[in-house]
Amino acid sequence: MWERFKWLWVTAWRLKKSPYPKISIGAKLCLWPFSLSIIYSAIDVTVSFRSESPVDSISASLVDTSQPLWFSIFLMVVGAYIIHSDLKSKVRHTSRILISSMPGMSREFPDAILDRAEKEFCREAAILGQAVVGNDENIERQVQFYNSELLVDILNRFIVHDDCKRLYFGGLARVPFLVAYGYMLKNLRCSVVYFDKFHRDGSWKLLGDEDMEIGLSSHRTEDISPSQSGDVGLAIGFTTPISQDQLPEELSVNTLIISSNQNAERNLVKNQENLNRISAEICKVIDELSGKIGCKKIHLFLSVQSTLAIDIGRRYQEGIHKNWVIYNFSPETNSYIWSLELSKSGAKYAAY
Repeated sequence: MWERFKWLWVTAWRLKKSPYPKISIGAKLCLWPFSLSIIYSAIDVTVSFRSESPVDSISASLVDTSQPLWFSIFLMVVGAYIIHSDLKSKVRHTSRILISSMPGMSREFPDAILDRAEKEFCREAAILGQAVVGNDENIERQVQFYNSELLVDILNRFIVHDDCKRLYFGGLARVPFLVAYGYMLKNLRCSVVYFDKFHRDGSWKLLGDEDMEIGLSSHRTEDISPSQSGDVGLAIGFTTPISQDQLPEELSVNTLIISSNQNAERNLVKNQENLNRISAEICKVIDELSGKIGCKKIHLFLSVQSTLAIDIGRRYQEGIHKNWVIYNFSPETNSYIWSLELSKSGAKYAAY
């Protein structure tokens, strides 16, 4: 009940608030002395009496009651300071990134998702990922492109530098690349706001709907042990269920399969706080699997929306976790046909 009330309040306030509240207040303070002087100069009242009255008339004007000059100057200075501080706090402190590595995908950032109070104050949009022309998905070339972006530390050096306070992050790519791009976010100090493409109407949206408290289904990591070669698998089926016969034969008995506590569907998670909790739960499961004796690699089979894949990747910790191997599913063969092995040095491609 509290989550629903909180969501309604936040949504209503977002719709009501002015695009530039402090600037609006500052402008009013600057114009206040001028508006008062106009009003005062326009008010001049004269009362006339009858001829037998000892006083012919009485006149009253508000000109003499106008505020002192020092008070007018004070209001203008305060107003100018508020305008300056608001502009200084907003200008170029918000960054935005679109991942675009799918066939036919636009490489234009979806500005419609931005709050109207931030549209004028965002930095230029950055596009990550190798563009795919037609249906020519050259995965090896995309891996080289990603490793180059990681090597030059493109996020910290060119996108969230100079005291960035907020980053809008989202896009579309194959699941292994989404996890890899999420890894780039792990040490950011600015707040990250995710946006997702909703398949129902094809529009980009922020994850600002009501928190439906979606979580993981019941599971037991105790039932899973590493293979002889030290491999452990984790399958997460949120968008579509994952069955054991879809997994590589050598990992089928060494893989823990988890679904959501609700029915699987596209864009299942529509609230960012909910999404963060889910990825934290998944990270705990990975911690447990990675800590098993003899474990050398964690194999991930993810059927999840893009933002959840990104946030899972954000939780990869080299030195604590074993290397992650993230698989890509092929609907044509009903199997996983290639993967990326993620480590601190980058991503490594493997085909099956």
